[in-house]
Amino acid sequence: MKKPFHVISPGATVRRVEEGEYNLVETNIDKPVQFASLQGGKYYFGATERDGLTVRVASYGQNDQLAFKKLANLAHQIIDYYEVFLGPFPFTEFNIIEVPDLPGGQAPPGTMFITDAAFNPHEDLENQAMSKHANHIYAHEIAHQYWGHAVKMPSGHEQWLTESFAEYSSALLINKMKGRSAYKAMMNEWKGKANSATATSSIAMANRLAGDPMVAGRARQALVYDKGAYLLSQIHAELGDEKFLTFLKSYQKTFHFKYGTTAHVAGMLQFVTQKDFTKWFDDNYWGTGMPEAKK
Repeated sequence: MKKPFHVISPGATVRRVEEGEYNLVETNIDKPVQFASLQGGKYYFGATERDGLTVRVASYGQNDQLAFKKLANLAHQIIDYYEVFLGPFPFTEFNIIEVPDLPGGQAPPGTMFITDAAFNPHEDLENQAMSKHANHIYAHEIAHQYWGHAVKMPSGHEQWLTESFAEYSSALLINKMKGRSAYKAMMNEWKGKANSATATSSIAMANRLAGDPMVAGRARQALVYDKGAYLLSQIHAELGDEKFLTFLKSYQKTFHFKYGTTAHVAGMLQFVTQKDFTKWFDDNYWGTGMPEAKK
């Protein structure tokens, strides 16, 4: 890109140089990915390297290296936690890019677009990022590097593999950092939203909802994000921590940079528990059932 603009590309950096009036970056991804992106702008950068992972923060607003370091350190903390039960982080570099007025975040491979509110210099960023809402978004988008890129969805019918699993992974982080009450509050919120939409459609058919776009969009969100995460919370409650986390790690290892399916989820659960989950998924995932909350 022409100076003073910079390009941000996912993957391991091969070289980052100036060539005449251009800033140039060359990167390499040696795994199959979906939704690769290139971003360009007048960015300032800060980077933190730890245990072979570089987290790079890019802001167009100001060159606040302290803010960059705090945001990068927070990402490292979340990734360290995920690696315990999801395995090694899928990429060697992770770009966190400021985007204005983004309602939440988005996560292409090796990348996270995050609202400019996270870069607010007038608040303590650690306290802000650890708030329920910001921490949840940050953790959810980082989890997409596992659920969405390492494990891919084969079609819109199975988007819960990316959204519900990322949502539930973020809830596990909140349980660790904020305590059981915060986790239960998330579970109750999922259940409430799912109850309002579950008669409308199954999770599998949520992306085919039509009619009023706002109504259909809310129902889709409640199914693909909330009901799916609630179902995972109920499986977790039935299996207990050890078996459930073994299931997540085994699934990531088996389908690393491959397409997953809900049938594979049921099969992996059966392998871990020696219990047939076919009817349970027929009722609650492919159908419109809602399991009662386990205590």
